[in-house]
Amino acid sequence: CKRDLKNCSNISMKFTKFIKISVLLFFLIGCSKQSKIEKEIATIPVEIKIERFERLLADVTPDNLGDLKKKYPFLFSERYADSLWLSRVKDTIQIELNEEVEKKFPNLSKEKEELHALFQHIQYYFPEIETPRIVTITSDVDYHNKIVLSKGLLIISLDTYLGKDHHFYEGIQKYFRQGFEKKYMIPNIASMY
Repeated sequence: CKRDLKNCSNISMKFTKFIKISVLLFFLIGCSKQSKIEKEIATIPVEIKIERFERLLADVTPDNLGDLKKKYPFLFSERYADSLWLSRVKDTIQIELNEEVEKKFPNLSKEKEELHALFQHIQYYFPEIETPRIVTITSDVDYHNKIVLSKGLLIISLDTYLGKDHHFYEGIQKYFRQGFEKKYMIPNIASMY
């Protein structure tokens, strides 16, 4: 009886060891395959250029407004006279909005890296999708259109990512404001695809 118990114990230990080794090999093979895909993705050439329209508009003058309208016709409605755009630049709320965006996004180097990785993944899984022209704006906190994707153009409203407790968002429901954090920008862009 003792001999059989010892035999059972040896078999049980061998089986446990076999299971542990099998699980370890399973994870190593899975990680290796994932790592191979990630290495392939990392080699995909993607050029990311972010155009900071909100800065250009903040510095607009009667002399250069025409050039700005030619470069960004999709952001200027013909229904509005040039005087509206020029007066908007001098509006105190717009000036504060620009200052707050500049504080939160003095540069977009981290976002550029994240966009680079995102578009490499998009190119890997959907090679027919081309990297869009990327333009940042302020949209008077139009949180229903934080990200606009249309015909090779990606527009990002930076003023909707200033942080959930920012005073610009005081009249907006809390459940909306939760998504007004900088960390949600790239996931919001990814969800558009």
